[in-house]
Amino acid sequence: MAINYRKAVTDDVPELVRLRLEFINDESRGTEVSNETNAILRITNADYFTNGLLDGSLVVFIAEDSETGKIVATSGIMFWRHLPGLVALDGRKAVIANMYTLPEYRKKGIATELVRLQIEEAKTRGVKVINLWATDMGRAVYEKFGFKTDENEMVYKF
Repeated sequence: MAINYRKAVTDDVPELVRLRLEFINDESRGTEVSNETNAILRITNADYFTNGLLDGSLVVFIAEDSETGKIVATSGIMFWRHLPGLVALDGRKAVIANMYTLPEYRKKGIATELVRLQIEEAKTRGVKVINLWATDMGRAVYEKFGFKTDENEMVYKF
């Protein structure tokens, strides 16, 4: 099985949204996601992917099965400018998000290649800091590249 890797374009948005919803439903850990919530997520994710791809604040890498043309994995890296500080002197940061591989394609090195592509994209843009929130399943992939756990993360939800 050969895998082709490429950057997503706006024509890919419907498939990116479908895979994003699969990821969200997988990560809900058995909590039922209502049809209404899925409908809202479909609209808001389509808007986010489209706008981010067009303005360059989002790069999504796609892994396709070369035999079927099927998208089997995706990964997004979002770019923005934060207040400059000691961690990022110029304030430029990136966040890796939405790493998702279809279950039947896992444990084949696809996620590792996607992370490598994301790191290269960040380097090309001069970004020195990449953040992410790892699932238990993905943690080992990121650790291979030198990502470290930061215990300072806190969240406030309305």
